[in-house]
Formats: sequence, structure tokens, C-alpha cells
Amino acid sequence: MFKISFIDGLYFVFKGDDKVSIGFKDEKMAQDEIKNLSKDCECPFRDKLFTQSISFTDNSSNAEKRTVISIRDGIQEYLGAELGIEPFDKVFKIYRSPETIKELKDKLKDIPLIENHIEPEGTIDDDLKRGKIIDSEIVENIDNESDSTIAIKNEISLFKDKLEFEYEQLSLGYKATTLPSAKYDFEQFNILPHHLGIVEAGRCGDVCKFQDQRGVKRMNLEELLNRIPVLEISG
Repeated sequence: MFKISFIDGLYFVFKGDDKVSIGFKDEKMAQDEIKNLSKDCECPFRDKLFTQSISFTDNSSNAEKRTVISIRDGIQEYLGAELGIEPFDKVFKIYRSPETIKELKDKLKDIPLIENHIEPEGTIDDDLKRGKIIDSEIVENIDNESDSTIAIKNEISLFKDKLEFEYEQLSLGYKATTLPSAKYDFEQFNILPHHLGIVEAGRCGDVCKFQDQRGVKRMNLEELLNRIPVLEISG
């Protein structure tokens, strides 16, 4: 697997323990070199970008608007097991720059809102759609722990017949190009959004969620107990 190391003021590309590039003054140049070197090999995180057309009919008389935060820049943490790389128990840091998030803003229009996550490819069944993103803007989000400075605030429309849901946090489903980084383990570029999932606990944390509480269905004790499976024992 390729990696980038910062040595004596320059960025070098390594494959395993072997140095395979000259030194670069800019990390982006080293990342571009990895793209060149990895064209003909199977490498982790060389996600293939794809395009799709999402057909979504919005009847404004049957929609209700909400405000959400969908994504932020900075660090996201993943276990090696989630990424399919060793060591499986290591926590890897994947970084998104403010520039990458700013490029994403205008791509979010009409992205469907669904419950939970599905594979981020292909078309989405109409019966899964809760609504869609109708507008986006960049807002400040200062968090030194995650190296975050900005986030994207969205206006979304929710179908009036699909307003009740259990969770308030959100997680963007997407494809991206992910490359090694010297400061972090990896950095993501060229994010192509597919859906915005309503989830119990998103990787973005408490930042990415509904900014208003209308439509969030809080379960009472009876409803919660009804969701617990009953174990029948015979004999």
C-alpha cells in the first residue's frame, strides 16, 4: 500500500518500506504521483467515481421544510476493519479539507433523504425517500479536536406523509477519491453524494443533525418495549 511521509521539508511516496518517488514540496503533488503509480494496481481507497441521474418529483403542496447540517470538514475516524485494511483494530484518520467541502455544496441539490444507509450507488426506490435537499450554504464550524472549520447547512423538504422518524442525526452517503496523507492517514477528494441518511449515531457526531425538532418522533416507554423482541422458551 502507498503512503506519504514528510521528510526534511519534502513529501515522499513510499510503497511499503520502499521510497518510490522524488521529494515534492507540495503534498498534492505527492498524491498525484500516487494516482500515477496506482493506475494498474488494486489499491485500497481507489474509489471509482460514477454519475447517475436521480429522478425526484417534489409536490410543494405536500412537502414541509426543515434545516439540517449534512457534513463538515476535518477528521473522520474509521477502524481498519471498516476500511478493509490492517491493522483491523487501528483507528485511521481520514481528512476532508474546507476546499473539498466547498466544492461539494452545489452537488447536494436534490439529493434524497432516507432512513439509515444503503450502498451509495444506483437509483433509490421512491418508497425509501423521505424528502430531498433543496438548498445548501457554507457555515462556520470551529472544532479543534476534529480540525473542522466549516460545515454545510441545508434546507430540506420532507414529505408530509413521511414526517415521523426516530433519530435526528444525519450521515451523507457518498463515493470519493481517498489518498494517503502525511499529516493524517488519508485525505478525501471529489466527493460524489448519493443520499443523506437519518441515523441513530452518525460519524460526523452531534454537529450533523436536524437543527429543529419538528418531525422527530420520541418513542414512549410502551413503544420502546414493543420494539424489544420476545424470546419464547419451550421445554
